[in-house]
Amino acid sequence: MAILETFHRTQYEEFLDGAQSWFAYLRENTPILEVDGTLAVNYFVGKLSARVTNKCVTLLRFLVELRRVCGTQEYVELEAGLMAFVDSVQMKSGELPYAVHQTSDLETRPHFQCYQYNAFEYLNLVRYHELTGEARSRRIAERIAEFLPQGLDRDGSAFFDCSHGPRRVVYHGVAVATALSVSAARGREPHADLARTSMEWALGRQRSDGAFTYLLRDSGFLADRRCYPRNHSMILMHLLTASQLAGPANESITAGSAVLPSSPIEGAV
Repeated sequence: MAILETFHRTQYEEFLDGAQSWFAYLRENTPILEVDGTLAVNYFVGKLSARVTNKCVTLLRFLVELRRVCGTQEYVELEAGLMAFVDSVQMKSGELPYAVHQTSDLETRPHFQCYQYNAFEYLNLVRYHELTGEARSRRIAERIAEFLPQGLDRDGSAFFDCSHGPRRVVYHGVAVATALSVSAARGREPHADLARTSMEWALGRQRSDGAFTYLLRDSGFLADRRCYPRNHSMILMHLLTASQLAGPANESITAGSAVLPSSPIEGAV
């Protein structure tokens, strides 16, 4: 998606070629599983396994961004199948499960880093709805928004998963805070205070050199204060997203402007 956005902003064809090459690799090497009229992304390359909800939502976001920048309608049926899968597996709580086995519910893994994945999925589904107006994406996203506040402890830190143990990953907090900020901007005003508290907790873990601690309270007392580029990239992306939203939920964020435009696809319903 970053490559697609770079193409959109620069019109350098090599970026579009790179994004399309990645998608070609995905289609050739990672099975798209068809179950009960839905389509889902397989967990592993070259090995049949579980269907992974976050991969499906991420691919939906990629496909709609591809449609935005080059106008292709080639993958609309794939989008519909992926959305049907995501819709079919959402739990009563609003949570989207981590992985669903293709044949047996007994082999499903519903919970893994629950709140950060659902924050990612919320933001991607909101973006999908912004660009298409597709009704299911909004409904699924709104139910995730109802679930996310359960992921915050009283100090604003984000729980690692639904077991609500002591482990805290700092970038999880930034992701959840950003999702709640977007939710507040979309009309859920009570989420503004939650977002502010969560963001303040996460920003309080930033070091004087700008880096963030990775992990706290593992096994109750261990910490990992090393810097990982992937986590810092995610933190930066979410801070930039949150910083474009006006309101008290984000007044402590001093990052720059938005990284993604919000204009819809021309002709979308």
